[in-house]
Amino acid sequence: MMGVSTCMAWPRSTNRCRDVVAPVMVKGASLRRAAFYQRHNGLLVCAIVFLTTVVAWAEDFPDPTKTPGKVDPRLTKEILCAKDFTTTSVRDVSEELKDKVFASYGMQPSNDPCPCEIDHFVPLELGGSNDEENLWPQSYLTKPWNALVKDKLEDRLHSEVCKGETGLKNAQEEIRADWKKAYQKRFGNP
Repeated sequence: MMGVSTCMAWPRSTNRCRDVVAPVMVKGASLRRAAFYQRHNGLLVCAIVFLTTVVAWAEDFPDPTKTPGKVDPRLTKEILCAKDFTTTSVRDVSEELKDKVFASYGMQPSNDPCPCEIDHFVPLELGGSNDEENLWPQSYLTKPWNALVKDKLEDRLHSEVCKGETGLKNAQEEIRADWKKAYQKRFGNP
């Protein structure tokens, strides 16, 4: 049995990986072949760790360079809290724009981690915009964090804003900063 460093893909100075030794069985292989397996198994482990991290990140939070969260300044507290307000009255995201958002995240609605919705990062009920800078694919199935869990938080924050318990800008910023922490603050873990 030989050891393989899982940090071969990145320079050690980046601290992206730690020196973890993964055992590799090399039965009857020459030393040259064993070195080849060591090198490639280390790269494979790093690739799997990297891809898993990217997918998990995309499921919990949008990429801040693509989706920083944008608000519509026309949607004031008075409009959002009016008795006749519904998000369907302001929702305006074309199928073409949804496809563009999926593509920008390198995702397809028919592949894991979907099924997804094109979610408004800052929700419409909190004055979020329909612009691409506020849209991202969010899965319904990821656990414990997913679109259904975020929807519960959005409803609570809308209620708090309309009752005067939380300011609209504060609610928007809580979503942008870390919607999971905002959820845990109100409900605990899902």
